[in-house]
Amino acid sequence: MKTVTLINDNRSVLVAQDSDVVTLESNHIRRNDERIYGLSENDAILHENVEVPEDWIASRYFFDGSVWTVNEDKLVFS
Repeated sequence: MKTVTLINDNRSVLVAQDSDVVTLESNHIRRNDERIYGLSENDAILHENVEVPEDWIASRYFFDGSVWTVNEDKLVFS
């Protein structure tokens, strides 16, 4: 899997399959044919070949390139 994290705090904001083409561009992030505006190569880091937590949702986890940490502010209780 792949994840995109924010440079300023390592929040994981996007995940993608290994087969997806993800690129960080000057004014957006591209996943295959989808363009995600509001983030760019200046705001984010792409990590590849990662094992994503099963309960991943955007901003629930921080990822520093090797370790996932729960974002306590984003916990969802069922």
